[in-house]
Amino acid sequence: MVDGRIYAFFKDGRLVVKIPARRAAELLATDAASAFRAGGRTMREWVMLELADPGGEQCWRDWMQTGRDYVRSLRAAGHA
Repeated sequence: MVDGRIYAFFKDGRLVVKIPARRAAELLATDAASAFRAGGRTMREWVMLELADPGGEQCWRDWMQTGRDYVRSLRAAGHA
């Protein structure tokens, strides 16, 4: 969490991370990530990344940093 908001978590052995919707759509279009669904709907700013993704642990750290920075930017821009 950052500023009381979740930006990443693990589910079923995958990293789920909040990133800008445009970047999420790019990843989903190339099958580099899976869509994350909650409450029956697809969350447009959330993607799921597999454990075996190329780049391993460092790749996950980079995605977690991206998510953390994105959520911080939302707060700075005045989004609740």
